[in-house]
Amino acid sequence: MKADLYIRARCDNRASQFIFERRQEDALINYCQFNKITIREKVFDNCSAGNFQRPGWSKYFDSIKSSSTKPALLLFTSWDRWSRNIPEMIEARSILRQMEITVMPIDTHDSFSEALKFYSHESEQRSNIDVLHFYMLFMNEMKL
Repeated sequence: MKADLYIRARCDNRASQFIFERRQEDALINYCQFNKITIREKVFDNCSAGNFQRPGWSKYFDSIKSSSTKPALLLFTSWDRWSRNIPEMIEARSILRQMEITVMPIDTHDSFSEALKFYSHESEQRSNIDVLHFYMLFMNEMKL
C-alpha cells in the first residue's frame, strides 16, 4: 500500500516551523514503517488551515488529479493539520474518495464524524456555521 504524507505547520518563526514539521514528518514515517506502508510523496505547507488555498496543497492536488498513479492513502497527523474548514474538508474528502484515496489522521482514532463534532464548535464560533447543514452534507457524502 502506498501513501502520501501531508505536513502542515503555520509558524512565523523558521526554527519553530522546522521543529513542528519535523515532528509531524517523524510521526508519519514511523506510522508508515510500523504498518508497512510505502511513502510515495511528502507534501509540506506553511499556511492556515482555514481553506485549501495553500501552495503545497494546490500543487499536490493538481498533480494527483492529472496523474494515472495515485496513493491509496493520504496521511496526516490530525484532522486540524489537514483542514479546519468543515465544508471544504467534506468536499475535499469526497473528491479524494472518488479518486479512491482514503484520507486519514494517524494521531487520533476518531472517525470523520467525530472530527466534525470536534471542529464544528470552533468553526461555528468563527462563522456561525449551521452544524445540521454540515451533518447533512456529511451524510450525503457517505452515500457516494
